[in-house]
Amino acid sequence: MRRLLLSVDARGYGGATDREQARIQEGLLRVLDEAAARAGLNRPGWIRQPSGDGELAVLPDTEPEPRVVGDLPRALAAELRAHNRGLHPDLRLRLRLAVHHGVALDAPNGHTGAGPVEVSRLCDSALLKDALAASGADLAVVYSRQIYADTIRQGHTGLEPGDLREIRVARKEFDQPAWIWIPGHDVHALALPEPEQPAEAEPEHPARLDAVICFAEEDTPTVERLALQLRRRRVAVWIEPWVDPGLVVLLEKERAIGAAANGVLVFSRASVKQPRVMDDYAALLTRVHEPGGRRFVPVLIEPVELPRFAALRRPLDLTGAHAGEESRLNLLARAIRSDTGSQRPQKK
Repeated sequence: MRRLLLSVDARGYGGATDREQARIQEGLLRVLDEAAARAGLNRPGWIRQPSGDGELAVLPDTEPEPRVVGDLPRALAAELRAHNRGLHPDLRLRLRLAVHHGVALDAPNGHTGAGPVEVSRLCDSALLKDALAASGADLAVVYSRQIYADTIRQGHTGLEPGDLREIRVARKEFDQPAWIWIPGHDVHALALPEPEQPAEAEPEHPARLDAVICFAEEDTPTVERLALQLRRRRVAVWIEPWVDPGLVVLLEKERAIGAAANGVLVFSRASVKQPRVMDDYAALLTRVHEPGGRRFVPVLIEPVELPRFAALRRPLDLTGAHAGEESRLNLLARAIRSDTGSQRPQKK
């Protein structure tokens, strides 16, 4: 079920003293209650999951989306101004707010589904934090692609699309455009870090899985960065950390290997010593010789000796000075992307 979702977080909570944290929590709840009432929303009817310095809220269908998207942030900014009036700058309550419309399902301990995860990723994005810090404002708001396209751009709120600044949020498995708005400030004038290059459009559920990437657990941060870089190059990849909560990892891996046209194994000092990774290696080699399979690609992130059958293939070297090299990443993307692979026969 698709629901309106809000995620809010207070700046500076982690470094506050116990008494200051209590004050932040009290102020947070008060400004949210009063802002919702000012916007004509029924906050007692929200399903709320508190987190001390923040809150995740799943809204009922009875809440009008234009009020949530446009009126609530304005009201929240006004309540924050009133709350902070006369306070020392270090004691001001400053918030980040994310607004999304996505799938949220009732669960025993809250909600499951992609929606709560995605709205949390948006609220925790580095560029939103930078925008709040650089502006000196009390509130920075980020809207998801769905909210921007369906509600703001279509003129259902009083927000002007030109007053919002497009960014890209890439955190873990989440990689989407989003739009920042800071009430009372010109967000375009802020000196923010350069955003990552937008990914070219791809279907949310690609009909074809281009590649499965297998690796040792110790190499997870490196592989997640590699997977995101491939996604930005229109490559549909699967990695184990992106398995949704509640699913059986081994079963999902088996399905992915069976569906993917290509297999990529990341070789490092850790991976060559782990029997589980070598089992993945055998499964990927078997898959490329089955109908629909294309190739197996060894990727080196550390200088190690490749196993016998991997050594027969040309590896992609991402060690040392080659780590993250754009030309090599482009080469890997071309090798395993489905739309290029169909143009000519592939050697195995």
